[in-house]
Amino acid sequence: MIALESVVKPKCLANNNKIKVFTGVFVVVIMLFVVSSVSAQQTNHADKLKTMLSDYRDMDWSQYTVEAVRRRIPKKMYGSDVESLLSARLYFIGSQNIQEMQEVWQAQGIARPKTIVVANGVYSVADLHRLIDDDSVIEKTKDDTYLFRQPVYVTSTASLVISDATIRLSLLHGVFLVADGQLFIADAVITSWDERAGNEGEREEVPANELLLYGRQTPRPYILMNEGSQIYMANSRVSGLGYKGKRGTFGLSISKRPFVVTHRLHGYIRARAKPAGWLIGNTFTNNFFGFYSNQAEDVILLGNVYYDNVIYNIDPHDYSERLIIARNLTYNARQAHGIIISREVNNSTIAENLSFSNKGSGIMLDRNCSNTLVYSNLTIGNEGDGIAVFESDNNFVVDNITARNVRNGIYVRNSDYINTKNNFIFRNGNAGAETAVVDIDKLETRNFKLDPYHKSASALYEGNQFDSNLHAAMTAKNKGVVTVKNNKFYNSGPIFFGGELAPFAENLWHQNNGATPASEASHIPRQPVSP
Repeated sequence: MIALESVVKPKCLANNNKIKVFTGVFVVVIMLFVVSSVSAQQTNHADKLKTMLSDYRDMDWSQYTVEAVRRRIPKKMYGSDVESLLSARLYFIGSQNIQEMQEVWQAQGIARPKTIVVANGVYSVADLHRLIDDDSVIEKTKDDTYLFRQPVYVTSTASLVISDATIRLSLLHGVFLVADGQLFIADAVITSWDERAGNEGEREEVPANELLLYGRQTPRPYILMNEGSQIYMANSRVSGLGYKGKRGTFGLSISKRPFVVTHRLHGYIRARAKPAGWLIGNTFTNNFFGFYSNQAEDVILLGNVYYDNVIYNIDPHDYSERLIIARNLTYNARQAHGIIISREVNNSTIAENLSFSNKGSGIMLDRNCSNTLVYSNLTIGNEGDGIAVFESDNNFVVDNITARNVRNGIYVRNSDYINTKNNFIFRNGNAGAETAVVDIDKLETRNFKLDPYHKSASALYEGNQFDSNLHAAMTAKNKGVVTVKNNKFYNSGPIFFGGELAPFAENLWHQNNGATPASEASHIPRQPVSP
């Protein structure tokens, strides 16, 4: 569908039929009202975009460095409240997490599994080894390398420091690390460990269409940060972690507890802040997800490398707020997207990332995410779209380069008021930009009570450069609405405007740059056009 500015106005028949005249005037008034509303919305968006860009560009990056994380690490260690307790009694961890590991514990003949509980102090890994004093629980295999054969739970009154150490979490013994307190990790390696093979352990073969089904995988080690927890992590490597469990088992997760646990512990939980943290200059590989969050706030993912993770490289989820995902390198997500935010992850910034060669899209906004700035990223060679906005209104896609992706450079689906500005959209396999309304009512992976959507889509394309996209520079489907302004069009496809835009190519061409429209869309000059 063409932009509102180009909608043909209703005509009245020449017989002066008063009813039809009235109807025509009424429709014109309605259209003027709609155009006025859209103009007001675009003005509000311009002001919002200016603020978001200013906030990001004015950030003091000097406080978010590897060295800044090292300075945060407590220098004084103290405390002695470390002991091994029965896992079944540790309700704070979550009954689901305990139950899922029963499979592993039973396979090893561990009838009464225990967890190392860390409380009332600040501890290094060497402190845990000394206080437990049992090599069957924590074994120091060589200098600064520790093998854990029991899970670890860091209470809200404790901090654990993992610095200049290698931590191996035993696959055979069902080990995980869960924290309600603080976790400081610097210059460290954390990995799953198969004692028999002497490596992080091969992942079992699971059909791709079953990877996200519960109960299809044997549990693996993971790191989970709960309410009130904080993680500060720099210059470290995490590998081999995560599986599809019910809560926070994906690799490294920052997540709120589910309602049933929150209800049981309501007094304690209400007093705890949402989890937060900084992850700066780390490497995450061969995890189920590279990163996951649920209801986290003010998390910073800066300058990390995410590659070869099973599903997603970066996946903030479910009501997380005010995230900064910046200057990361993310590639070769095996099954899905390089970076995705999903289910009301709002007021966040995805900026200056390089996302390439992922199985899905380079960057995706999904399931009612809003007020997010996608700025100055490079998405290239992804098997999906370069940047996709699905069922997510009021977002900004600005100053990005999206090139050589298999599908579209930018894809707006069932999302209104998407402002795409000053992007370079080059040689994508379908369209440079597609705006579409798609019926997903029968999509089995969606819970429409949690994730409602509307069947409309609209986007403003301003100041973009479209160059050599395979099928068209821009297309719209099923009444998707586009507004074009001051774009540059190079040799994209057989025509610049495809799909439902094709019949209105002249109007759009004129609207874009004020030039005299060509007589046919196919006759639009195939030369660069500058506004």
